[in-house]
Amino acid sequence: MTTIMKSAEERAAIKEQRTRDAELAMRDYQADRLAVLAKTLRDLDALDETGQGGKSTEGIGNPTAHAESAPRDVDELRRSLTRKLDALIAEQQASLPGEAN
Repeated sequence: MTTIMKSAEERAAIKEQRTRDAELAMRDYQADRLAVLAKTLRDLDALDETGQGGKSTEGIGNPTAHAESAPRDVDELRRSLTRKLDALIAEQQASLPGEAN
């Protein structure tokens, strides 16, 4: 009987370690994703501050003029960032045990 108990305890310890390893890996993954997101947001802010990537700063004080003159690729970058954030949030919510939406 002690052999069975010892075996069960060893298996439980292995599963606990795997769970801890998986949680650490998920945290590392999420930290990496967050770092990329932060860099992207800093880049977008810098682009806005310089007036469309170092081009003329005309229209910066006027949001309507700025929106009309902003390059379309920045808009696509923002849409892409929004999609990635939504996916990251959904992934995070799916990985939380006991959480129901």
